[in-house]
Amino acid sequence: MSKTIPVERDDRTATTLDILVPSNGEPRDVLIARAIAAMQAHNDWVVAKITAGIKAADRGEFASDAEMQAIFEKYGVEP
Repeated sequence: MSKTIPVERDDRTATTLDILVPSNGEPRDVLIARAIAAMQAHNDWVVAKITAGIKAADRGEFASDAEMQAIFEKYGVEP
């Protein structure tokens, strides 16, 4: 079911939409709906990764000290 909702946008967002609409050929409401769908997909991905991490931790699956040291060295971070 589709539902119409009002969307308030600041000047920068409105300007961005004004640029995207003609170059994309789709109306503002479609672009806004796509942006919301992308945000939902990203949120679903984050929740799935966090959930998988919690389950792995519950199973006792942790990085070894050597694995963590390699990551610290790779990114130049002090443990």
